[in-house]
Amino acid sequence: MATRAEREAAGLHGTASPVQCAECAELRRAQRAAVDGGDRALAVAATVAVRRHVRDAHHFPKGAAW
Repeated sequence: MATRAEREAAGLHGTASPVQCAECAELRRAQRAAVDGGDRALAVAATVAVRRHVRDAHHFPKGAAW
């Protein structure tokens, strides 16, 4: 398995861990606020934003479901 530095040197994006990702945390806070606010459409949009970010930024294989 390649190291993070090796993946970045090879030009692969989306190698950062979602565990301490600031953007993940911000998107999840926005999602929680939308859910707590009761606006279903906003909550769904926020959930989609979280999932899209994790998939795109953290290099989940295309078509992977979670």
